[in-house]
Amino acid sequence: AGKAHESSTGGSATPISIAQINFCMSSTLLIPLAFWGSVPSHEITCLVFLSDDSKFVTGAKSGQLCFWAITESQSDTEKDISIQPRILALTHDKRVTALAKTPFRGLPEVVISVSEDGSIAFNDPEDGQCLDFQANLLQGGATSIVVLPDRQIACAGNSTDVELIDLVQLKVVTTLSGHDDWVSSLFSNDSSLQNLSSTLLSLSTRNVIRYWSVKQGEDLPFQTFILNKDDDDLNLGASMSLSPDRSLLLVVWPTTWRLYLASNCNEVEANETDFHQQGGLLKGAFLSQNSFVIWTKCGKGYTYYFNNSSELGPGTKMQAKLAKSLHLPGSVPVTHFASADQSPRYLVSADQTGNVYLWTVPAVEEYENIVEDTIFPRTICRFQDSWKNIEIEKEGTVTATLIVEDTLQMISGSSKGYVKIYSLPTDDSPITFVAHKTKVTALLTVEASPSLLSTEQKRHLVTGSEDGSIKIWEFKKERVTEFPLLHTFSFHTGAVTTLLQLNTTPPPTLPLTGPPSPNRNASMNGSSRLVTSQSFLNARKPQIPPSTPPPAPEDRGTIFSIGEDRSVALISLQSMNCRRLFTGHTAPITSLRIRQDQDYLLIGCSDESVTIWELSSGLIEGRIVGQQAQEILATSEDLSRDYKPKLLQARGTSSIVLKAEDTPIQVIILNVKKLLSELYLIYKPASQNATQSSIDVLQTHTYKAVSYLLPWRLDPDLDALLLKDLQLSPPNPNFTYGIRGAEGKLSLLLPSKSNERWVVSGTFTAIQSLAIIAISKALLYLSEAKNACSQLLSYICAMMPEKCPRYVLPSHVTLARYWQDPVDDVLYSARSLMISTMERCKPQELTELAQQISAQLKTSQGFSKSLRIVLLGIIGCEYPNSIDRDIGQLVVRGLTKLLQQEGQASFLQGAAAELIGKGYEHWRPYIDKQAQIMQKLFHLTQTSRTLKDIAQAALLNVGAHEPAHFVSVLTDAALNSSHSSLVSSSSSTSSSSSNLSSTSVGGSGSALHLIATLVRKNPSSLLPQLPRLVEAMVQCLDTSNMSLRESLLPASNEILKAIVQKYPMISFHKETQRLAVGTSKNLVNIYDLKTAVKSLVLDGHNGSVAAVAFNLDGKSLATYSPDDSLIRLWNTGPSPSFFRFGGATNNTIVKDPFNSFSIASHVKRTLTPQFLLESVQLDWSSARKLVLKRSWEAEMVIHVNS
Repeated sequence: AGKAHESSTGGSATPISIAQINFCMSSTLLIPLAFWGSVPSHEITCLVFLSDDSKFVTGAKSGQLCFWAITESQSDTEKDISIQPRILALTHDKRVTALAKTPFRGLPEVVISVSEDGSIAFNDPEDGQCLDFQANLLQGGATSIVVLPDRQIACAGNSTDVELIDLVQLKVVTTLSGHDDWVSSLFSNDSSLQNLSSTLLSLSTRNVIRYWSVKQGEDLPFQTFILNKDDDDLNLGASMSLSPDRSLLLVVWPTTWRLYLASNCNEVEANETDFHQQGGLLKGAFLSQNSFVIWTKCGKGYTYYFNNSSELGPGTKMQAKLAKSLHLPGSVPVTHFASADQSPRYLVSADQTGNVYLWTVPAVEEYENIVEDTIFPRTICRFQDSWKNIEIEKEGTVTATLIVEDTLQMISGSSKGYVKIYSLPTDDSPITFVAHKTKVTALLTVEASPSLLSTEQKRHLVTGSEDGSIKIWEFKKERVTEFPLLHTFSFHTGAVTTLLQLNTTPPPTLPLTGPPSPNRNASMNGSSRLVTSQSFLNARKPQIPPSTPPPAPEDRGTIFSIGEDRSVALISLQSMNCRRLFTGHTAPITSLRIRQDQDYLLIGCSDESVTIWELSSGLIEGRIVGQQAQEILATSEDLSRDYKPKLLQARGTSSIVLKAEDTPIQVIILNVKKLLSELYLIYKPASQNATQSSIDVLQTHTYKAVSYLLPWRLDPDLDALLLKDLQLSPPNPNFTYGIRGAEGKLSLLLPSKSNERWVVSGTFTAIQSLAIIAISKALLYLSEAKNACSQLLSYICAMMPEKCPRYVLPSHVTLARYWQDPVDDVLYSARSLMISTMERCKPQELTELAQQISAQLKTSQGFSKSLRIVLLGIIGCEYPNSIDRDIGQLVVRGLTKLLQQEGQASFLQGAAAELIGKGYEHWRPYIDKQAQIMQKLFHLTQTSRTLKDIAQAALLNVGAHEPAHFVSVLTDAALNSSHSSLVSSSSSTSSSSSNLSSTSVGGSGSALHLIATLVRKNPSSLLPQLPRLVEAMVQCLDTSNMSLRESLLPASNEILKAIVQKYPMISFHKETQRLAVGTSKNLVNIYDLKTAVKSLVLDGHNGSVAAVAFNLDGKSLATYSPDDSLIRLWNTGPSPSFFRFGGATNNTIVKDPFNSFSIASHVKRTLTPQFLLESVQLDWSSARKLVLKRSWEAEMVIHVNS
């Protein structure tokens, strides 16, 4: 683990914007593929058992974490036990110094790891995924970690302090400084010493035990004991273990062990055995309340048991009896061991070579029945055993590797000097040739500039070796059997460690200004002047003018080579010569950076120094050391192409090389969303051009990369179909899948688990399934692929659990992550997979799932908590009976908070908006701020392009259940927005004011448009608010503010058209601009839209008015009420003088129609307003003929006399 380098392909990566980077971090779908050419080392430095006693984790010197599994199988005579390493997590850059387990962010258990550089990581115990990573959080590498109450952990080791870390904030909140020497062990005593809720015990290397109260604000020990202060032989460092009931302390020194009462440190037992001949003691730990084990440094173990300690009092002693010794095969000393917490009890030890030994430890009462004095391991496993399937070929082990991304080729160099080239994804006969006489140590492909005699674009393969030679080979994109050797360089006196390409189009850098250094001509071997970063940054060196550029900026074939002899060479592949050789550095070279605009080359070394060279002349500029050197490096372009997780958005396939000690691990990162985008671009022209076959699509490297995602070797029939229809085959060479975590940390399945991606974890299954479904949906557009993709979709969504033994269902939390996604195929895939997974659950199981997720919310924070809120919202919308009242209230509070939070990840805000709208019928009893929710949803329709459609749909759903708030909120929004725009326009004529005005007008129009939309889609929902709706529309046409009227007139017309079409109790006469509205309160209101006033109220029915209709000239109005079974006719002239009672004014009430007709009805059902909305229609077919249509009666025609 540690440094990783992107392989070069002859061109720079496509730059992406900050917005794209943020998007990449929030919703990427990346799948790592690991190609294991040889076995990495795993020198174990620490070990911890998980609560599930069948799993444990080891940390290594190289910074890796390995996740192991213990499996049992029943044979004819006894149980067979085996150990297998499952996953390698490349988490830290430095040695892992301590491991522990703790609840974290809603998960019942995660693995905490600390490295010697003070970094701390939290990994999922199932798949090794890094859930969070904090660099340099601690003062140094903690060797002991203890979990405390209130979501805290204590860390100590290699320091005199104990640091308390808050697991919510992930920062050090308290430092306990009471020891004079280093702290070697920590334990938490939860059995309340001194009546405290929790006590922390710390043991120093000088045998001082301090008791700390774990309370906020307390940083002084309340009790201190010194163990064996009169025995100088025991002042050599010790380790401590606490019994399960926290009553006894086992302290182990290199020469002896002793037992103490935890309450007062009174000694109750001391060892009398001499362990000097076995190298001394290493460590000890309790196996149970009445037994413990100790290990010697030569690898021998001893178990002891004693009588019940509950009767121990002051001055009494216990008798610890030697039970059995543990036999360790081989001669490699044990370095670490751990025991399981539950029965059957396992004891695991590990050594520096990665060997792991397992014993089953008998219970105390079983010791007397065991005749043998020695217990042998039940099983032994070597870390290297996972690579049994990888044959070490005659060409030797892989020592260097790279991926040519644009042609999807993998190149590897071996320990015997061979170079092998694979055409991915499937190549059973790779091209192999001898490149060097010794080990190949570095590889690079470079696009060379066309020569003067030819415009053909050429590519070179550059290989470096252990003997210091560098060879240039002609490399063609098409498959060939020969690679002509063009040139050989031999100027390094040590192995070539790195090959890098000079980027000829550097990004803009901070200017380095100032005059040249007076020590310009000093050599590295002379008395070069040591400069500071401040003097260097303040220098006044001008930028290089165009007439004196750096060496050949047009030459795309310029590379750097770094050697173990601490030299750097600048090589031109166009002229095939070494242009510069930079030598004499004080330590091994670790980084190479450049400032082309100032002609500077900066070389970083392992001693934290930076040497500054002038690139064009090869002369030294100066040397900087320490932190100042790092500041200089941070402002320069990095040529090393270190692994940058945020930039994986650029391509569908990206490649990196991870270093585990000296072993390269070639990794390809498949960006599924980018692959989808590339596939769309490829087959879209094919679908539009009849002469171009989709076969062309099948030949692209993007399409071939899809082979890595398919579920090969699970079903022979499915394999045959994929081979036939998709023209793809199982990938070769072999690889394993991985998962990407926080800060781009990768966790990779080991080679022995290459076919087990469906049995690792719910997260692993979810990501793999999601990728396959999304790709299959995209390929459905290809006629040749439709059948295979349809079968593939059915297989993943429905058949996989039955076809795959030990199948792990997809994680609902992970799928909730993609419930709202900007890529449609990913969004629909996540929803299909989520629903199909939930449909497999019984109602009780869904209820239990909701309760489990709800319980996790209590310990979740931030993004993790938000995802669980979204998941509960999905369950509540799809399966409302699974959510009880308490969970419903919790979900509503959470979704409302997500909706209101500014700056929240857009997909979380979008999911919250959708789920509030979709499930509003179920959430309604728990919501008391309906207007605020609607205001926020409307705000999103105006301010967020990505969430506009989602927020609009949600607003309409909520409005259908809350019509009063809907009309009020949107009317206010329309009037307020329009008013604001008019004020802005009148106060300023500047462009910014004009832009504000147009935006505000758009907002007011959008508000009225949404009202019209709900009228068209769900007219019955607004029926109770129809009078209020019409009043609001009329208010928008107020003639006292003509600017307001003009701005809102188009949207008001849209509402008018919608309500006239949808509501039979509304009629509009265009010529007279009169609008009649029948109400449920027996009235008919008539509005004059020219003046925006209510001109007349007709009061003549004894029930709600279900239909109204103006006659053709607008002088008469017919109204119908099924409650009193009457049709009435009213005079409605163009002015008040036409009313029956002359002189009527605005809002005049008229109670006498000029004619009435009794209408018979034989309906036996209740005539609800919603039913009448779709069942009644009243129209004038001519000036004297009125037609009444009712769905439950025959059509009635009424002839009206003049």
